[in-house]
Amino acid sequence: MPEDSLYSLLDDPHFLSQTDQPSLQLSSFQFDGTNFLQWRQEIIRALLSKNKVGFITGDCSCPPPADKKHNSWIRCDILYNVSAKTLWADINERYGQLNVLDLYALKKELSNFSQDTRSLLDYYGKIKNLCLEVWANSTLVP
Repeated sequence: MPEDSLYSLLDDPHFLSQTDQPSLQLSSFQFDGTNFLQWRQEIIRALLSKNKVGFITGDCSCPPPADKKHNSWIRCDILYNVSAKTLWADINERYGQLNVLDLYALKKELSNFSQDTRSLLDYYGKIKNLCLEVWANSTLVP
């Protein structure tokens, strides 16, 4: 297969590689209803790496039935009469609401956080995670 053909195949969101399996776990931790922002960031990162994020953003919409990519779109998207975009919007609507009490608690924890006896590496990791949580709760970037 020519190199150009391989790159064009890998850039096609309809392409399914051997690692694109329904049983594949995309996130390192399970969504439990309280860790939505971190879970969402991991899922988006995983979908970007697999060139599948267009299915949840709507950029990769369903081609008409006569289109030769229609069946491959169905294989890549979610079945059960709901699209990945619809499912993603429902999850974001349900769990992506800004919780001002959580944001206040995070900001308070961040402002009171000190290195104490932690190593510099532990301190940096913890403060970075707190900053990311505050930012994610403040902006709610889709």
